[in-house]
Amino acid sequence: MIFTTGILPALDYFTDSLMSACERNGWPYTVARMGEELTGQQFATWVTSGEDCAVVMFNNVGLGLTMGERNFWEAHHVPVHDILVDHPRAFYKYLDAPIAGLRFYCIDRNHVSFVRRFYPRAEVSFLPHGGDQAGGEIPWEERPCDVLLVSSCQGRQQFFHIERLPDKGASFYAMLIPALIEQDTVTTEAAIRSYLAQEGLSDDALEKHLNEEYAFAVESRVRREYKKPLMRAMSDARIRMEVYGGNWDDEGEQYFEGIHLHERISARECNLLMSGAKFALNAMPWFKDGSHERIYNAMCNGAIAVTDRSVYLDETLTDGENVIFYDRKHPEEAAQRIRYLLSHPEEAAQIAERGRQYAQKEGTWEKRLLQIIYDQSVPY
Repeated sequence: MIFTTGILPALDYFTDSLMSACERNGWPYTVARMGEELTGQQFATWVTSGEDCAVVMFNNVGLGLTMGERNFWEAHHVPVHDILVDHPRAFYKYLDAPIAGLRFYCIDRNHVSFVRRFYPRAEVSFLPHGGDQAGGEIPWEERPCDVLLVSSCQGRQQFFHIERLPDKGASFYAMLIPALIEQDTVTTEAAIRSYLAQEGLSDDALEKHLNEEYAFAVESRVRREYKKPLMRAMSDARIRMEVYGGNWDDEGEQYFEGIHLHERISARECNLLMSGAKFALNAMPWFKDGSHERIYNAMCNGAIAVTDRSVYLDETLTDGENVIFYDRKHPEEAAQRIRYLLSHPEEAAQIAERGRQYAQKEGTWEKRLLQIIYDQSVPY
């Protein structure tokens, strides 16, 4: 196996987990370091000498590698497995014209449907996020951090004119943002479809364009509208919390003195902190039928994952058994349940342990790599 690195540290950390899985299983692997000369790198020797190889990457890192005027992987008939941990609309250039031997994996089943509709040439499967144990096993009641949040809040998003809409997009933003705040289980792509139908503008090419270029800004505003009340609910409940990420106080917000705001840190450092936390608070991206690595990282490291729901999470995890779910429209639920469990440590420790056992069996990046190797991507 060949793994690609060198663009984003967070993606490199996921890749490190896959390489560790290879070491545990005795599988030969090497690294293709992007931004460095091919000459001297083992992967190039493997490929050009005709070794039986496959490459696994995240978010297209290394997918555009060329040899002369041809794609390097395609030219040497190397199968490519590309795990998209963000919405596939961000990668439309590769989805529109996929190279031979390329399979995409999406971490949300709605994303799979999106790809199949707008990019029919792309091969795509559903594969959830994974997690990994990073630190030592500290007994739950001895952990120094009550609640850990490793996530930035979305900043104030700038909206751009949409030249292909009659009113430059004014009604688009005015309809979608309140609609998604009101109907928090609806995907952005479904809301865009409803908007076009209501305006009598239904057109596949326009719908695809709006998703690729403007959906992210809408989602960012909506996510901000949910995240700020979550932080306020934790503050009002006087929950002690360590927060790593930006924009939580970008409008001068003042929180309970037990909430400590820190700068962003690396994915590796975030995961190490999980092993010292009793609870790990999560706010899902706008993924309505998928997962997130923060949940599995928390569980693998013995913290209780406290998260809002998705269809997939509801199918695979059990509230109060191995995870704590809260209603994103009622963030005070998260604070209330954390306060209760802090005062009932034996019950909390049991939830944490059941979560750890589940995640270390079903939610690791090693599990995901095995699913790719044996073509066992989660049924869609």
